[in-house]
Amino acid sequence: MPKLPSFWKRISRPEIERGTGKELSERHWARLAKKDLLGRQTWPINGTTLENIEWNLGYSFIEEISKRLSSGKKQVRVLDAGCGVGTTLNNLKQKFGNSVRTVGLTLQKTPGESYSGVDRIIEDRIERVEPKESFDIIFSYSGAHFHSKQKLAAIQRTISLLKVGGDAVIDLATNNLGSGVPERHEIKTLLRANGITQWNLRKVGQGKPVVLTFTKPKIKLPR
Repeated sequence: MPKLPSFWKRISRPEIERGTGKELSERHWARLAKKDLLGRQTWPINGTTLENIEWNLGYSFIEEISKRLSSGKKQVRVLDAGCGVGTTLNNLKQKFGNSVRTVGLTLQKTPGESYSGVDRIIEDRIERVEPKESFDIIFSYSGAHFHSKQKLAAIQRTISLLKVGGDAVIDLATNNLGSGVPERHEIKTLLRANGITQWNLRKVGQGKPVVLTFTKPKIKLPR
């Protein structure tokens, strides 16, 4: 059986003690690993590409970032909440250069990885991150929100980290790799309490993640 890369064993664990089900899941992914006729690894052990992220989340980062830059914004700040080894952020940096500030959130950096293209790494859980800077786009695919046992708290912290007009695109998957998604009415109540009335919770496709998307609105203060 192909050997799992060391970083996969680390980043795919939840914040609690790893259990038997987690190990079985990893063995399943290892069995899917294959090599082509030249001996090259075809399973994406080095992280998920930007194209795959866009396809799975149903969100075009290139389109949205380009739109913000064309409207006069000098730099777009992007947070990958569960960045793995930073592949997706590196893809964005290669595309937009310094016009995009890339920040990755991870439980713990993987020794030996360069995190090329990532401007800043935060080692923490999404529920505990202090909003020292705000972001135009926050996304998470099979990342911090996916594994969190406190999904409502994770969503609340995401709202606090977003700039006004910023987009959140969050994978809250319900398969056996993550914990269950809160009830729709719980999510609705939380978002409305933060002034967010336009949001969407959908399953992108068969076998695809449950994705929560919303934009942070301007807060109208009472007179």
